[in-house]
Amino acid sequence: MSVAVRLASISVMASGAALLFAAAAPSVPPASAPALCMARYTGPSNTYPERWDDIFWENDRIAHRIYGPALQVSSEKLITSGIDVWVKKTRSLFMDEQLKLGQHDDHGKGMDVYDVQQTCGCGGLGIWDDKNKKLIRSENWAQQKILQNGPNVASFWVAYKEWDIGATDPGRRVREERTFTLPAGTNFTRMVDTISDTAPQDHIWGPLFVGIGIAKRKIDGTKFKGPEGVTLTDKDKGILAYWEPEQFAAGKSVGHTGCAVLVDPASIVKFITDDPLQNLVVVKVTPGQPWVYYAGACWDQGLDFHSRQEWETYVKGYKPEFDAKK
Repeated sequence: MSVAVRLASISVMASGAALLFAAAAPSVPPASAPALCMARYTGPSNTYPERWDDIFWENDRIAHRIYGPALQVSSEKLITSGIDVWVKKTRSLFMDEQLKLGQHDDHGKGMDVYDVQQTCGCGGLGIWDDKNKKLIRSENWAQQKILQNGPNVASFWVAYKEWDIGATDPGRRVREERTFTLPAGTNFTRMVDTISDTAPQDHIWGPLFVGIGIAKRKIDGTKFKGPEGVTLTDKDKGILAYWEPEQFAAGKSVGHTGCAVLVDPASIVKFITDDPLQNLVVVKVTPGQPWVYYAGACWDQGLDFHSRQEWETYVKGYKPEFDAKK
């Protein structure tokens, strides 16, 4: 074989190896590429004193927060395990900038217009007391750990203090741990949840009935106007969705927020749509065993969805993974 042929053969082999390596190598964004996801704990000493110890998480499509123990003993005294929504119309991360400028106003990238208060917000949960027709919820999270702060995944873990559900089973108490994961390019946060009870080894309480909720909105002619919100329930697909009525701030329309919860259809006990505060999907859970659900939101003034029909099409077509080991 001539030298020229040998060199050409080596060049071809090297090119093939490079292509093979490129195909097998994980996709890593360049160092200069902006982060698409973040998960951040804000307290107790944070830059923006109007907030206490929230956990923020965000990707290129949606943003959320949940509330910690300092907030519930602060001047606000907000006690809720509900999930907040910050709507956005930018692919960049905007929550920190929004806090600096004023979280409730639209400065061109999004805003905080969602109201949680004493509801599940967009996908919070509690133990369903069917006898008294009420949801027994925990306080704010008690422990937290940020697992991944971008660039392409936001993930964190929280634990909630033990709480009493004696109205359903006298003497029974439960505790909860949950891992939240939001990758880039989706409106849904995947949650792996474990709710354990305090039963002695020789006592078996039986399954838990968990209600996962989405806050309802009342037409008041000021903050919410026009037609009522629209609820979607689909037991075959495991969907609970709610399209809020049109919302107004300072007399100006700030559009509609859509929320959805996805659960394993096999776990569904029932839907509850006549509760005054929130729509609920009740699922059966085995104490101490991890299980999975999803919660997500959109804004019709954002980049991806501009109508209830577009949001519901996306929700119905989403492919959740309910195996807690994956």
